[in-house]
Amino acid sequence: MKSNQLKTIVGLCTSSLAIVQIPFVQAQIDPSNPKLNEPKQMVAHLGELPGLINADGSGPFVELVRYMDKVDPDTEIHIEVFPLHRAVHGVVNKQADFALPAIYVDDPEGKLPFRFSTKSFGLVAHVLYTNKANRITSEQLWSQPDKYYVEAVPSYIPFEVARSNSINAS
Repeated sequence: MKSNQLKTIVGLCTSSLAIVQIPFVQAQIDPSNPKLNEPKQMVAHLGELPGLINADGSGPFVELVRYMDKVDPDTEIHIEVFPLHRAVHGVVNKQADFALPAIYVDDPEGKLPFRFSTKSFGLVAHVLYTNKANRITSEQLWSQPDKYYVEAVPSYIPFEVARSNSINAS
């Protein structure tokens, strides 16, 4: 008896679900549905890297994202340029769908809500800006890094550095 009642309840629930889902499925297929023809909106946060991603919205990586937007008519990508750390922060906090460049962040437990590209987009040149009155060479820096105060993107240089997002902050 209980088995028959359970089958009846499951049958009624299944029928109800099918009735509820049909209008939604039809709304998606119906060509008169205005949502059907709207492109998917995406937000790209690009981290400023002078020469590749410039603060004014120019550069080869910006052009790459514009090209991606152009070749996919079903997607519309809104591009915003920020300091590098803030661009990644935007993806972590779900304010952006993706970021460039895909800077590696150590996440062995897979807790970050995004993943990194396995392919390189290109090379980034690191420039050593020094005080005119106290010039040093890269060889001097590499031989005694603890002797100097260096601002850079952390984790890319095998000694401790202070975080810097722009030459103006240095």
